[in-house]
Amino acid sequence: MRVCVLYDEETYGFTPAAFLKDFDWEMITLSRPVKNKLAALAKENRFDVYFNLCDGAADEDYPGLDVVQALEELNLPFTGASSNCYDPTREEMQSVAGANGIGFARGYNVKTSDDLEKLTSDLRYPLMVKHPRSYSSLGMTRESRVETADQLRVQFERISSEFGSARVEEFIVGREFNVFIVDNPDDLSKPFVYPPTELIFPEGHDFWHADIKWDYSVPFEFREVKDAKLILRLQDVGRRMYLAMGATGYGRCDVRMNEKGELFILEINPNGGILYLPEEYGPADYMILYDADGYDGFFDRIFRSAIVRQKMRAAKRAK
Repeated sequence: MRVCVLYDEETYGFTPAAFLKDFDWEMITLSRPVKNKLAALAKENRFDVYFNLCDGAADEDYPGLDVVQALEELNLPFTGASSNCYDPTREEMQSVAGANGIGFARGYNVKTSDDLEKLTSDLRYPLMVKHPRSYSSLGMTRESRVETADQLRVQFERISSEFGSARVEEFIVGREFNVFIVDNPDDLSKPFVYPPTELIFPEGHDFWHADIKWDYSVPFEFREVKDAKLILRLQDVGRRMYLAMGATGYGRCDVRMNEKGELFILEINPNGGILYLPEEYGPADYMILYDADGYDGFFDRIFRSAIVRQKMRAAKRAK
């Protein structure tokens, strides 16, 4: 299979060579505007599938949603999130979860100090104060977990002054897990869910924040979940959230379990990091390797699903 790896200009030395050794592949770096370059690539007919790793967020100055929209308009077979679920807000996720009976950490997007007390009055402490979209643990520190109204105000002002607003939500005291869900090309209504992993935090920490996420000197562990019943529960809630959101390609759900054993999704990340080097593995890499088929199985699922979805789009347009 001929694979076109799409990446932004700031590659930081990234290469998928170790992962795609069994494929005929080429990496193409994209800069804006992207549609003309993608159209030119399509005309060359050199690739069977486009492995899209462009994940720029709305407030970042590199390609992301515009790449996905161009791939859809050109009807090219591509991996990853579609435009309908590229960068959903926490509030959108919370609404979808609630409508489908899925536990989700309750919270609000708060824009002003005047709204802070009003919107959060029905939330239970401890609370978390996050970036409004909170990708990559941006802006999160140990102090992001707050126990009092005074602490809440301090953290709200810190986040909102930098990012325009803040996501304030209930902190679920307990354990944290990741669930990785991938399209099943043989039946898109039954996505494949990998064995989940548990985040084992360093002593004195009970959530993932920037100080430990990006400091590789801090002892931190992902541990495969072994409890058979818990595995099934985590896989079920991840699968349901993936389908309810209309996610495509693959996605990672972050899940907390409280002291009663109840599960609450924190988010579904439709553009979770993959293909990190072994010393930098992210949760998705670990979960891919928990599966006997490893990366071979992962690539088979996402590449074949990309082609299946391309055919579905073509059939829909032909009507």
